[in-house]
Parts: sequence; structure tokens; C-alpha cells
Amino acid sequence: MKTDIYVVGIGFSALTEEKREIFEKSKYIVTSPRLYERFSEINEGERFIEKIRIIKSVDETIEFIRKTIQKIKPITVLASGDPLFFGIGRRILAEFGAQKVEILPELSSIQIAFSKIKIPWDSVYFVSLHGSIQGVGVRKYSIDDIPALLRHYDKLCILTDFENTPQRIAEKLSHFFEKNSYIRLYVCEKLGYTDERITEGTVEDIKRGFFEYPNLLIVDKTGNSSHPIFGLKEGEIEHTKSLITKDEVRAVVIHKLRVPKGGIIWDIGAGSGSVSLEIAQISPQLKIFAIEKNEEMIGVLEKNRRKLSLSNVYIIKGEAPEALHGLPSPDRVFIGGSGGRLREILEFLGKLQCSPIAMTAVKIKTLSEALDCLKNYSYEPLVSQLCHFRMKEIGDSQYFSAQNPVFIIVGEKR
Repeated sequence: MKTDIYVVGIGFSALTEEKREIFEKSKYIVTSPRLYERFSEINEGERFIEKIRIIKSVDETIEFIRKTIQKIKPITVLASGDPLFFGIGRRILAEFGAQKVEILPELSSIQIAFSKIKIPWDSVYFVSLHGSIQGVGVRKYSIDDIPALLRHYDKLCILTDFENTPQRIAEKLSHFFEKNSYIRLYVCEKLGYTDERITEGTVEDIKRGFFEYPNLLIVDKTGNSSHPIFGLKEGEIEHTKSLITKDEVRAVVIHKLRVPKGGIIWDIGAGSGSVSLEIAQISPQLKIFAIEKNEEMIGVLEKNRRKLSLSNVYIIKGEAPEALHGLPSPDRVFIGGSGGRLREILEFLGKLQCSPIAMTAVKIKTLSEALDCLKNYSYEPLVSQLCHFRMKEIGDSQYFSAQNPVFIIVGEKR
């Protein structure tokens, strides 16, 4: 099939003969204001100037193409670097189909940036905070997700914009990582321009800096990547009055929840947050809403969230089920504490489609109430009782001390 739309990457190299030929036969060459500046630098003698159409937004570009190719074709769209790497190429393919489109990539600013700072980039996790290049199928993160992503990945490369600047990102990181942290940040400004600049520093250094646009931010914490993604110990979690889900119980609960890679999880009656914190470590794509009514526990939970750099835990102050109204619909629910309102909470959850629901209980009465409610709301109940022992020492001998047995109740939607 004949090509209707060419998406041509430009950037750091001179125009190739193939690209010149495409520009020659194109009826229009569509570009953004910033790319037009770069195109003018590499377009010898202002060739093709009469074909240029400068359009500011991606949506307006798509609309121009849609109207124009019905009568006039082919059209060339200029892109920065590789059009299929967080670029307009993805959107054009989705809108017009692969059969009508041809992609010609160029070196990306990301490749150039890593060559400048001399760090391999084959293990980097890439994040776009650039509002104008989001397209169909692009995972959208916000600046609030960056600390959780950095806890999970050793290297991040962040595409910035005028709002999500290196300074703002560093400010966000400073709330979760110590000032003398092992993290190194690199701001790569105006790559390919005569005044390009690379700035290396700590979180605090970059927070205080000023950087010209366009730029991208590289965050490297390979100096310390030994933290576990599962297996927090009770001693690592702040708690009061022994109010914490024990390690062994927490492990079984999380297994029973069958935690996905991404999605929404509610932790009702979160207490010190041990279950929320443990789940949040598994994947930065999870968002955990920890619902707690007790002021003291909320303070402890917030302290734990900051200590462990888990920005994907959202603390909701209030009592369930009232506090559940307006929250994003959950994929999984754990009930750690109900405040004597288990029936009301399960009635609320019964109207949702989330599955499984998991809860713990030590009383037969609570078990009986949970089973009754789950059956009423079309959940298939599954119950385990966990009885475990911990070794203790008396003098030069050891013995095993029995811990309180715990019922672990799971409701699977029928």
C-alpha cells in the first residue's frame, strides 16, 4: 500500500538523502515550533520552506492530517529523535493504521544524554511526564509516582516538561530520601544546541538549580539497590502497643490476595500500615489506599511511608465504610480492622466487583459474621487458620513460643 504519512525523526545528524527525497515528494511538512527551529538549522538553503506547516499541539496535528490526506498526500510529520519512543509516532499509528504510515527514526536525546554522562542505559526505566507527547497506550505517570519508581528501579530517565521540571522532581524526592543520599541526578539541557549543558548533583543540588528547557533528568541509585521488594520485618516498621500484622500472617495474607503488578488496593483499618507498606514495595504500579481512623496510627503510618520512600501509599483518614466513598474502585481489598462494623463494610464491598477480599480474625464470632456476609454477597469463602511458633531462649536453651492463632478469611467472587 502506498504511504500516506511519513513520520521523520530529526535531531543530531544532518539530513540523509532518503529524508530529502521524502521532503521533496511530500505536499506538506508538519512540525512543532521547537522542531522547526532545529529543522531550519539542518535544512540547507531553506529548501522545502513553502511546504512547512507549524502546528503547536498533537491534537491539532492529527486533525490537520485527517482533513488533508483525504485530498492531498503524502504528508510528512517531523518528530524529535525516535518517533516511536514516547513520541508522536505512536499516536499517528493508532489514528491512521500502520499500512499508511512509514517511520524514519533519528538518534534520540536519551541516547545522546547517556553517551554524555557515560552510563549504560540498557537497564534504565523510562518515564514520561511530558504532557504533550502522551498518546494511545502510553503509560501515564505523575510526579507523585517518581519516589516509588525510584525505590523499585536502579535508574530512571524522566522526560520533563515546563510543569514537571527537574527542580520539582528533586523537591518530591527530597521528601522521601535523605539529604546525604547515594542518589545521583543528571540534568541534560538543550542537547544538540550550542548552549547544551550537563549538570550532575545530589537531590538537594538539583532542587536548588535552574535549568533551561528542553531537558531530561536521569536518576541513578545503583550504589544502593539491596533493599527487598518483599519481606519487611516487624522491627523495620514503626508500630505501637504491638498493633501490627505479624510477619508470618502478613506473608499469607498477601499470598491470598494474589497481588497484581498494577491496580488499586484498599487496606481497611490499616493501623501502622504493615500490609500496605509490604504490598507497595512489590510494584510501583500499585496504588494502595490505607484507610485508618485513629490519629495516632495515622501518624505512625505516615512516618513509615516516608521512612520506606513509598509514595504509592495514600493515607485516607476516616472510618469505613463512610471513608470508602469516592475512592478509586479497588482490585483487591484487605480488612485489617473493622472497628466493629464488619457487616457494614462487607455490605459496601459486596456491591463492588473486586476479588479477592481478605481479612484476618482471632474470634469465632468475627469468623462467623464474615462467612455469613460473604455468602450473602456472592463471595465464595475460603478459610485458613494460621498457627505458628517462634523460637525463644531461656538461659542457654531454646523453646518455641506459640503465637495467637489467626483465621485468614478470603472471599472470591462467584
